Amino acid sequence: MEKIQKKNSLKNIEIQVITNLSQEEQIEVINMKENEIFSIVRNGLYEQYLKLITNIDINSQNEYGQNLLQEAIEANKDKIAIDLVNKRIDINHQDDKGFSSLHYCAQFSNINIAKLLLKNNANINIVDSYGNNPLWTAVFNTCEDYQMVRLFMKYGADAHHKNKANRSPIDFAQQIED
Repeated sequence: MEKIQKKNSLKNIEIQVITNLSQEEQIEVINMKENEIFSIVRNGLYEQYLKLITNIDINSQNEYGQNLLQEAIEANKDKIAIDLVNKRIDINHQDDKGFSSLHYCAQFSNINIAKLLLKNNANINIVDSYGNNPLWTAVFNTCEDYQMVRLFMKYGADAHHKNKANRSPIDFAQQIED
């Protein structure tokens, strides 16, 4: 019982300190929490994630312009990724290189999250800064597993879209004879 009282009193002190901060200092505290949540997502600490996510801008970004969903996909933390989609994170957000969540799914072979994103109307033909759509990324990362390519084609991916190097996913597949 004594421990609980100490925790509560510490919590009150923390709240008092935060409310007495200037607006700039309050923003800094919020930014620290946003940075912390990226680490929590990366490490798959689901319970801690649930505690922090309600007080954070769900569409906050890390230093690479990634949102929390992209971080979860890259770290293979499906439970968190599913929760973020259910909380209506921007599923078409593009990081600093223009990669969307579907690009991340293709790069990291996450077919289950790709299906979820497509069912939630993710843009199948969104292009990154190189002009590549997610299908290009899927073809590049097939490793003789064509599930992602088939899924993207089923949802209307443009196999003839030319990137900035004037190459389409079909061109690349023919080049590697796949």
